[in-house]
Amino acid sequence: MKKIFYVIFLSSVTFLFSCTSQKKKSEVSFIKIKEFEIAVNSRILVSINKRISQHNSEKTFKIFFQDIKTKKILSFDINKDSLKFVSDTLYNTRNYFCDLFFYSNDLIYSFHNNINKITLENNHGENLKTYQISEKYAAVSSPNCKLTGNNNYLLLANASRIINVGTLKNRLKYYKQIKPLLLVNIKDSIYSYKAIGDFPEKYISTGDDYNEFIPSACFGSNNNICVSFSADNYLYIYNNSNLILKKKVKSKFIKKFKPYPDDKNFDMLFLKNYIIKEPKYLSVIYDPWQKLYFRMVKHRGAISVDKNSSGNSWSVIALDTELNILGEKQFNYQYNPDVFVPTPFGILMARSLISDDSKTVFTLIKIKKNE
Repeated sequence: MKKIFYVIFLSSVTFLFSCTSQKKKSEVSFIKIKEFEIAVNSRILVSINKRISQHNSEKTFKIFFQDIKTKKILSFDINKDSLKFVSDTLYNTRNYFCDLFFYSNDLIYSFHNNINKITLENNHGENLKTYQISEKYAAVSSPNCKLTGNNNYLLLANASRIINVGTLKNRLKYYKQIKPLLLVNIKDSIYSYKAIGDFPEKYISTGDDYNEFIPSACFGSNNNICVSFSADNYLYIYNNSNLILKKKVKSKFIKKFKPYPDDKNFDMLFLKNYIIKEPKYLSVIYDPWQKLYFRMVKHRGAISVDKNSSGNSWSVIALDTELNILGEKQFNYQYNPDVFVPTPFGILMARSLISDDSKTVFTLIKIKKNE
């Protein structure tokens, strides 16, 4: 699992960031509302999942990020007029952003993958409750599948402690036998958990390796679970463990996926180039206020010795609750794809100032459906 974390981490922090325009008119427009300049470095900033509700009536909404160099939690208050940096010292944590989930502003779930357990802690790091997961399961998190939850459940990825995915034979077994997500019930007096979901049909039939086995998932409309795999053009909606919708949601910027060759498993230069060059679906996000899903897409990249090159790009596919594509907006890497945070006031994005790495321009955008 360390390899997976390294792969996604490297792919998300090695590019420079700048916005490009959409050549083709879509059914939605990304409209800039406000910009806020704050003295933080966007290139080392990642968002932490928080329990949110479309019924949230707070005039100010709190959001959380982590500085991935120091592990410090950065807390911000946002409203319709301002974004305020509150603190980087109130929260005591030893975990990375993908292992953290804010149930409230001062209650935090932490996943400990080395001992297969989840703890509920307060903002001082004091343990309030422990959820020990059976060794039968190999719960995992990653930057594309961060610990997340709603009022009743927590969601993680699930792997295998027995089946190694280094060979075609084992991958064919892995894809058929392993349920890729782990759903933990946190509301019952006796907590429970179960593995849910299935790998895509093309994974099961080919056994191909795309250097990423962990899907991205989020709680969405009606608390259903939306699931996205990095090299699969389909999205899947589950109600608890039941598949209720499967729909093709293909990026117009992705032509094909190239499997990772088994004979390059220990070739780190090949791995680095593969990460840069190969396209993939990064994550899936739900906005409960606008009732929209967003599928984040990394495009096929070019390897360049020019560090100031802005040729590589990514995009966001906007979808309704039935997974109908409303449009796709292209960006390049001045904007950080790890910062795309729904709030009651719009989507918060972040771009670096090319002239000053220590400052970030946070951009609040609205998604407007075109008539």
